[in-house]
Amino acid sequence: MAVILTGVLIVSAYAVTLLFTQTVPSKTIKTPNGGMATANCTTLTLTPDLQYSTVAQAGFLNATCSGTSAFTVTQSGVFVYYADGPAPVSSSSNTGYERIYLLNYSIWQNSACRQAGYGLTLPTDAYATVALSTGDYVYCFQYNLAAYYSNAPLSLPSFPLTWNSS
Repeated sequence: MAVILTGVLIVSAYAVTLLFTQTVPSKTIKTPNGGMATANCTTLTLTPDLQYSTVAQAGFLNATCSGTSAFTVTQSGVFVYYADGPAPVSSSSNTGYERIYLLNYSIWQNSACRQAGYGLTLPTDAYATVALSTGDYVYCFQYNLAAYYSNAPLSLPSFPLTWNSS
């Protein structure tokens, strides 16, 4: 009986007939629509003025083009943002920028940077991909100032913010 069973297994192995093979092709992935935007000035205006005190401070700087929007998105889409700035500070014992918020200009007009928590958070020192709708925008820079000491920095650093269409 073992001989008969072996013969059946061999015949069954040779009885398989290939019917067909199918190939899954590669699939193109479309990039998102790139938007269009224009700057309203080359150098931003930061307000209000800052002054050290004997205790640490934190707050927001409005970054506009002399009180008007910093830039205008004329076609909604995806943008690549890059800030070539300093690493963010996260302690009141350090002086510097903590984060950057992007607000729609109409929201900013009603509340300035006091409502920055409702804005889009951007890094101070990195790339980000951002989807924006048409409209006018301003930046809000959240900062920390350490308590004054003899070698305290006398300014927050200048750095470029770059926007590209995706």
